Amino acid sequence: MLFGLRVTQRCLCDDLGYQEGSADLLTALEHGIVRDFYRARAADPDGTEGPVAALGVPYMKLKAGERARGVTLWERTPQGRNDIQDPALPFPGVVWLVGVGLRKEGDKNDAYEVFERLGIARLAPTRTDYEILYADIHTAAHEALVADLERAMHELLERAWREPGRLHEEHIEIGQLGVGILVFEFGEYRVVVLPLIDDRNHAVPEDILLLLVRAAFGDDCRLEDLEAADPKMLQSIGYRPRPADWALAQLRERTR
Repeated sequence: MLFGLRVTQRCLCDDLGYQEGSADLLTALEHGIVRDFYRARAADPDGTEGPVAALGVPYMKLKAGERARGVTLWERTPQGRNDIQDPALPFPGVVWLVGVGLRKEGDKNDAYEVFERLGIARLAPTRTDYEILYADIHTAAHEALVADLERAMHELLERAWREPGRLHEEHIEIGQLGVGILVFEFGEYRVVVLPLIDDRNHAVPEDILLLLVRAAFGDDCRLEDLEAADPKMLQSIGYRPRPADWALAQLRERTR
């Protein structure tokens, strides 16, 4: 989820015609000026057209086609925060599209005349814009965590299939994951060890634990289909007990 390129709520509603709360950058990509914003500012956050004369740096011109004009703002440290970095972009902070209009030289509705009348006070991102930004950052971080957890679990399963009879572990953001597979003639005994407490001494959320369970045992797995791992089986694959671990197991038909 890309959060480092934004369109302010005022721009979405007043300039692009959307209802309040009904649109975001992805919705607004139906407009050519927004597509140009996305393409140009993803590569260069300040662009090459220079500042809007009436506003000055850091309010920069954005030109699209013969008449479409915009004004953008690159905030390296939004609200003084220096920890905001979209991993999909090569620069820190956030670039905002704060205004859009049409070039009509000599007309009071010329884009640059409108930008000047609005001024920095009305063009700048508002508290609502920042609240939506931080919510999107939280969502992006959660999505990245989910992707990392699924990747780690799938890699552990691959290692356990290649080398059964021992516990394979990996330390990730929420703690230590472990997977072991014991192979028998009639099937496999699959063991998964999950942390209930993370490295910051916080409880791992239930939805994260369920995600890991399904990644390990299958999307249609239910907790009632699992059992507490047999202590003797755990010992046989080299598991050393930790107080905040949750060890689950399932006897399954062989899949490989």
